[in-house]
Amino acid sequence: MKRIGPCIELILVFLFAWVCGGCSKGKNEEVSPLLAGGKKWFSEDKSYALRFPKGWVVEPLPFRIAIDPDSRTSVRTSLESAIQAKTDEEMLRELLHQAGSNAPPAIDSSGIEQLHQGTGKIAGHPAAWSALAFVDRETGARVSMAFAVGGPRGTVIIHFMLIPRDKFDQLEPVFRAIAQSLEFF
Repeated sequence: MKRIGPCIELILVFLFAWVCGGCSKGKNEEVSPLLAGGKKWFSEDKSYALRFPKGWVVEPLPFRIAIDPDSRTSVRTSLESAIQAKTDEEMLRELLHQAGSNAPPAIDSSGIEQLHQGTGKIAGHPAAWSALAFVDRETGARVSMAFAVGGPRGTVIIHFMLIPRDKFDQLEPVFRAIAQSLEFF
């Protein structure tokens, strides 16, 4: 049996690693089953992207990028200037502050209830999230949930706005899957 040269062996090893996902460049390649068949949205400057579930309307509209027609939950994102934190603890504290400060502006702050908050990693970057419950005088019990992720060009804020309170427990895993789909470029 004839032996192939070392260059050919190296090329075959590289191709095998590439096909098996060895060259993912740190991007979030796994898609949650909750997002299967949905659309991918890219920020205006193409520095980050998110995936949304099938059936969600995904388009750049004023003040939002996607909406779930069933719950009428809308999503907006923003890229904030970089946080000047020296330690991971300072970074997480600042991210948690940013996630928790995304209460709807028209709501009386005395009626806001902190449902939960936390810190961790999203797309390999430090992240924080916060969910706030409140009563809107026009639409009833609502929840606002925000994720703040410290990325290479600044902090990405992903804000789920005005979720009907009775649907929050059902929708929260979807919001987490959307946030976990974040990719930086």
